[in-house]
Amino acid sequence: MKIGKDFEKIEFEMFGLELLEPNAFIGDILIAAFSLYAFFQLRHAPVSPFFSHWKRFFLLFVLSFIAGGFGHLMFNYWDVPGKYLSWYLGILSPYFIEQAMGSMHPNERIRTWWMNLSHLKLALSLMGETLVVAFLDLSENPTNGMHVITATTSIGLIASLGFLGRYYQKLFHDGFKYFWWSVLTMIPILVLQLGKISFFQWFDRNDASHLLIIVGIYCYLTGIQAHQAVLQSKVEST
Repeated sequence: MKIGKDFEKIEFEMFGLELLEPNAFIGDILIAAFSLYAFFQLRHAPVSPFFSHWKRFFLLFVLSFIAGGFGHLMFNYWDVPGKYLSWYLGILSPYFIEQAMGSMHPNERIRTWWMNLSHLKLALSLMGETLVVAFLDLSENPTNGMHVITATTSIGLIASLGFLGRYYQKLFHDGFKYFWWSVLTMIPILVLQLGKISFFQWFDRNDASHLLIIVGIYCYLTGIQAHQAVLQSKVEST
């Protein structure tokens, strides 16, 4: 176990290529696969901004983590630019969660304010990431490129899933508890990442974070399906 310092990156050779971090690649592909499963689980969801934005989120999450997995695997060839796509998709993905949750607010004025603030947050985050990529030397420490993503994701998820999820649980039905429960998975992720706490070389802080992200995705899907079930029961009772 290491705290405050990372293990050496795992190197291996396949098909004549010098590849890196197979554990990170596997974790990213597992997240992508589970997100794709969640996307297809919603294929018969009602037509509404809530469900449409959630489907867009899951689809972007699939693309983001596939890109991220290959960014790890092919780092010896693609270097830092190989991570750009996953970084930008990582900023865009939570935007759709914010839009999905905001679309449910019963107060039109607050709903409009929330949506516009989410638009502004996305624009500022994309600009901030572009400045980081353009002006910081990320070759020494590529993880510096994740700071904007971590900040904007944490703020967006805590606000939309945490505060709105709790509010909607009281306002609509108990199924919304799964959204704020998902925020609880962020706490150990932040502890692992900020403290650089890794258990083994083949199961480092990123691998542990990947498992927690999958738990979070499960909470998202459970909450969405709970809301879908409530809507369906209302339709059947009329």
